[in-house]
Amino acid sequence: MRRSLKSALLLSTVMLSLAQAEDNTTAANVEVLSNVEVVDKSLFRNRTNSVKPVLTYDSGFFDKYEPRTVGEMLKFLPGVAFQGDVGEYDYVKLRGMASGYTQILINGNRVPGTEADGSASLDLIPAEMVERIEIIRSSSASNDSAGMAGTINIILKEATSTAKFAYRLGTSYHSNGKGGTNGKKDVQDGSDGTALYGDVPVTYDKFKGFGYFSYTDMIGKAAFTLSANIDDRYNAKDKITQIFEADKTTKKAYENEYDNRDTLTTSLYAKVVTPLLGNDELTVSTNYFGVVRREEQREIAYEHNSTAWVFDEIQHQIMDINKNAINVQAEYEFSLNDTHRINFFNAFDTLTYSLRDYEAKKGSNLAEVDDILAWTKSLSDDKTTTNDVQYNAKLTDTFNPTSNSEFIVGVDYLNKNRDTTQTFRTLKGTTETNSTGDLGTYKVVQNRMDGFVEGNFKIDEYQTIGAGGRFEGTHTVSTSQAGVVNTNLYYTISPSVHYVANVSAGDTLRASFAQTVKRPNMDQIVPFSETDEPREDDKLIGNPALKPEIAQGLDVGYEHAFEDSGVIGVNAYYRNIKDVIENSPTGNASGINSGKEYIVSNNGDALLYGIELDSSFPLSFIGLPELSIFANYAYLGSRVTDFFTGKLRRFNDQPEYVYNLGFNHDIKKLGFSYGLNWQQRGQSTAESATTTEVTTYGANVEIFAEYNVLKDMKLRLTIDNLLDSSVHEAFTNYASVSDKIAGTIDEYETQIERAGARYMLTLSGAF
Repeated sequence: MRRSLKSALLLSTVMLSLAQAEDNTTAANVEVLSNVEVVDKSLFRNRTNSVKPVLTYDSGFFDKYEPRTVGEMLKFLPGVAFQGDVGEYDYVKLRGMASGYTQILINGNRVPGTEADGSASLDLIPAEMVERIEIIRSSSASNDSAGMAGTINIILKEATSTAKFAYRLGTSYHSNGKGGTNGKKDVQDGSDGTALYGDVPVTYDKFKGFGYFSYTDMIGKAAFTLSANIDDRYNAKDKITQIFEADKTTKKAYENEYDNRDTLTTSLYAKVVTPLLGNDELTVSTNYFGVVRREEQREIAYEHNSTAWVFDEIQHQIMDINKNAINVQAEYEFSLNDTHRINFFNAFDTLTYSLRDYEAKKGSNLAEVDDILAWTKSLSDDKTTTNDVQYNAKLTDTFNPTSNSEFIVGVDYLNKNRDTTQTFRTLKGTTETNSTGDLGTYKVVQNRMDGFVEGNFKIDEYQTIGAGGRFEGTHTVSTSQAGVVNTNLYYTISPSVHYVANVSAGDTLRASFAQTVKRPNMDQIVPFSETDEPREDDKLIGNPALKPEIAQGLDVGYEHAFEDSGVIGVNAYYRNIKDVIENSPTGNASGINSGKEYIVSNNGDALLYGIELDSSFPLSFIGLPELSIFANYAYLGSRVTDFFTGKLRRFNDQPEYVYNLGFNHDIKKLGFSYGLNWQQRGQSTAESATTTEVTTYGANVEIFAEYNVLKDMKLRLTIDNLLDSSVHEAFTNYASVSDKIAGTIDEYETQIERAGARYMLTLSGAF
């Protein structure tokens, strides 16, 4: 049944994709007032008049599939992947690069990232609060130069003069993929290990709920919006690990792992926009994002003793994660005259993040004790806390000397204070037997003072060029647990040039050059010493002398817009990256068994390149104006010299490609619509000193059906991960670097992780 369904879905999407060559379309009218849909929402990417290469998608592009977070919105966009497990959409990998290479902005301004590399967790931001999402492919002088892989700008919903109350209420059913509300009790296979089951409880099916409310109105001349969102999410997965001898066929061990992830997100947002003197405008906004998350894993392991399968151990791990972010912004813009305006922006952000990791093991085949603190064999408790406080001030002066030119001059100041503490202790029963105290504690203070100038010139009625430069000064002070203080000061100058030509009414050519910067992770510049990294018995040390990675990049693109709606675009990009940061051996022993010592260092240069295609349009040319398709495909390439083997490879964990293919059918006479999206990402490889990991991903299929109950009320059913998507990982392990170069395998390991489908029923509307 499932195979027939998969084949039918694939056939339907392929048939729809055959129509991409035509360009005669009709409009799908869209009108959005603040938070409320009043007509049909658009399935099409918006065109922008900006000289910069920007892709813009309003909320209507995503809403049919009922995304719950910004991460779930981004998975539909070209070149977007995620570094989390199957069913997780938190840390984005634009163009397949690690999350730290993507800059995240909210309303055009920097936000503090949860992680040390500056990456922001996108499960903090609910989709209902988003007006539109912009992907800025190439940086410009008026923005921070940090977006080496690109920049994602999240625009939150605006206040409006139209009074509206909007709501969304829903429930979701999360399947564990095993077809039972209580899962099943697995039994040990004592013969050949092929069943791969243990005697611990597996994941469970669950019902969850979510709700969103917003109100927008006027008080005098001030427009305001207030909104609140609560979202209870769940993701159930299971993983099978098999370990083989070097021949890849003789199995010597296996593990079963069951993984439940329970997440509660709360969000509040308020914004006021009021005119002051003349055309002056003051905007004040604040938002709060909070996440409470529990990740619980149970694992049972068996090994083969040459004659039979025997029990090895049971492991129970709980990770309690809390994130809280508060942002307050004030922006004042005033006009000196019709051609000269000044903008002053201030933002204050706080971020607190804590992770407490309990891990217990049993070495005998006893019934599992659910109370993890009651385990008597061993227990470790690992806690990480991060406090991040950030202040940003920006002054921008914009003036138009002529009707065909614009100049922007400004200064940008940033102060960031980040404290991270990691503690670790080992217990036996309820008695603490070993405590290492603080481990990996560090404090980092970063001060940035940037200046920029940018000019945009309209050459003629068809061509526009923009050029500028950004001077960035970065001063960092890091303090280790031992009180060792290191300072680092460096300057970068990042030029940028953008050119756009409207060669016809519907055809546009673009070309951009920009230099971008990726600063070292905040934990990499602290002189720490961490054991069992990058692998067991090794030791990894920090490097306060790290230089930033700098890339010169080129983007060249073409897009064709149809007469009334829809667009087809293609873009090619290239980045030449200097001083790539990776781990490298120092040549010293770690002092733990046969382990080695490694240091974070600048390890040479790399290339990043690819081609991105995207399209969305109705099928009017074959008499089906109510049937629309959208598709995007990104080929992702890179080249870096592996420090250990000296051979060329791709960036670690970069998929070979990412694509989406979907359709949407609106039957307006019945007030009914339905659609499907097929998402797929290519294989990726990750290399370390003694391991090669190859990861293959299953397809993720989403479908929806929507009915207009009333003019301003919709009932929508959405099914995500219809095919129970899986991730397959293959690890080739070597005993040493020399064995890896020679191709002498030590052991081979495979892992298969699978998640179940999510069913959502949502009622939304406005009055």
